[in-house]
Amino acid sequence: MADVPLHQHGPRPRCVDTCINLTRPPACAGNKVSVAVDTLYPFSDSLATTITAEKDFTYYVRVPSWVSKGTIAINGAKAKAVTPSNGLQAVPVKAGTTKFTLNLPSDITIGTAGSPKSVIVRTVLMAIRLPAESRPHSSVAVHRGPLHYAFDIARSQKVLQQNAQQPLAKDLEFDATANWQLALGDPKTFVFNGGAPEGGNLPSPVFDSGLPPFTITAQACPIEWEVAGDTFAASPPENPECAGPVQNITLWPFGATKLRIGEFPTFKAN
Repeated sequence: MADVPLHQHGPRPRCVDTCINLTRPPACAGNKVSVAVDTLYPFSDSLATTITAEKDFTYYVRVPSWVSKGTIAINGAKAKAVTPSNGLQAVPVKAGTTKFTLNLPSDITIGTAGSPKSVIVRTVLMAIRLPAESRPHSSVAVHRGPLHYAFDIARSQKVLQQNAQQPLAKDLEFDATANWQLALGDPKTFVFNGGAPEGGNLPSPVFDSGLPPFTITAQACPIEWEVAGDTFAASPPENPECAGPVQNITLWPFGATKLRIGEFPTFKAN
């Protein structure tokens, strides 16, 4: 999506930014505007925007509903809390060049049974209060911002079929080579691990196994979890007991996992 001109009310035209990477400048009441956004989204919470304009106008940036304690710093001033209205943050832009930096951290959303509630989890920088969501079978799913996190199961790979005209087109079979029957522990112990990638550049392809710079560390223990067929697991068991010691596991963005668990049962520590 590109910039969208809004109706003008009063002397100052307005534009709204509805995307992350802008491909064309907006047409804001005849104002010539160019916009450049520097970000590693969704593997960064920071977005640095530079706007050049012939006339003053108000620029609007969408702030997602999952943002927690977001801030904005305009032209090098001290960062202030974002104050979006209907999901849009107003940014006053003067004729010439305006620069602003948005920091849009997000919560880890833990899907739990029962009514939504808040839990506290730790990040590498801070403790934050997190909303919870309801899911069936007392299971949980782990999200942060736009990303869903999953456990990447150790596996073997077998080529079932390969296209003769395009060797890269293959049908693959993955078989687990390590235990995947795991239950997650107290979400208050979950830790978000995030930081700038080495050299400031994302690896390519970023959604390959082990490459995303964001992970979540969670406590888990092995449990009894049946399979419901040759290729899929049964529904997560409710209130399982640990069949082994508690351990830390790493959850990766869902798109970077090939054989995965994305919805977990939970256990209660003694």
